[in-house]
Amino acid sequence: MKKWKDMQSKGSKHKKINPKYLFICAALVVLSTACAAQVKVIEKSAKKPPAWVNGIEKNFLIVSATAQNVEDAKGKILNSIREQVVHAVAVNVKSSAAINVQETMLDGKVRQFLETTGTTIHTKSGNVPFLSEIALSNAVDYYWEKQQDKKTKAVTVVYHVKYPFPEIQLQQLVFEFKEADEKVTAQLTGLCESLDAVNNLEEIGKNIVALQQLQKSFDDERKEQAAACITNYRNLYAYVSLEESEHHTGHLSCQLMLSGKPAVTIQKPRVKSNCADNIKVKSHDNGSIDVSYQTGGCYADLDNYIEVTYNFGGKNVTQKFFFTVTE
Repeated sequence: MKKWKDMQSKGSKHKKINPKYLFICAALVVLSTACAAQVKVIEKSAKKPPAWVNGIEKNFLIVSATAQNVEDAKGKILNSIREQVVHAVAVNVKSSAAINVQETMLDGKVRQFLETTGTTIHTKSGNVPFLSEIALSNAVDYYWEKQQDKKTKAVTVVYHVKYPFPEIQLQQLVFEFKEADEKVTAQLTGLCESLDAVNNLEEIGKNIVALQQLQKSFDDERKEQAAACITNYRNLYAYVSLEESEHHTGHLSCQLMLSGKPAVTIQKPRVKSNCADNIKVKSHDNGSIDVSYQTGGCYADLDNYIEVTYNFGGKNVTQKFFFTVTE
């Protein structure tokens, strides 16, 4: 009898449950029930939610959004799909970049570039062409509910979409992104390397604009590289000058120069004098100009000059060419 009581006592110890655990479970049940009871479905697109709602399916994006009306919910859905596509591309590019990093361990700059590209690529949605093709009409299924808060009477719409996004499409996007990214990198490199070869003064301004556009699209060290190139191009304007080729009273020939080398421009110069009149200017395609003038109003005891002015990058390039006259 005693043995039986001992066994019963031991059994009861095994079955004993912590009262705190019971309290927590009960509270959770009450809380979930209360939350569910606060909202009622007043309208829905189907009798019951499809199995895919709030789930995960291979080759599909399952996206949900809540808004005050159906149209706003659709707008949120589209944004969410785009974000998920960009994120998926970013993850895949980062993964492939990490492999490349291991292959180029000796090149610190390349390694840093690849790592940065992999971690910041998700912000460059402009390089993912597929985004412009995303439309809810492409969705394979949808489900929505119009819910009302029993207490506040506020109505919201919960919208769910099943959007096709097969693996082959993802890989195509990754390829397109890398191709576009390599293209802008090559463009940046080309513009920076062309700095010393520029001889067309209009090209300086065009290259600055192109670099500014590239700079906006970068969010890694290439942004700083583009900024440095822009500064270097702007500094070129300080090296523009006019060099006299030939000058005798009544006729002047001069040449535009950039860093000591002949330069060209489509711009017409402004030419004036402190005394000469009947000034005529002829510009040539090679950047040289011929100026003819008359000296009837000039005096021998004054510093007489022809002044030629261009404006590049908002800065005037002015040169005075002096001449003498005989009484």
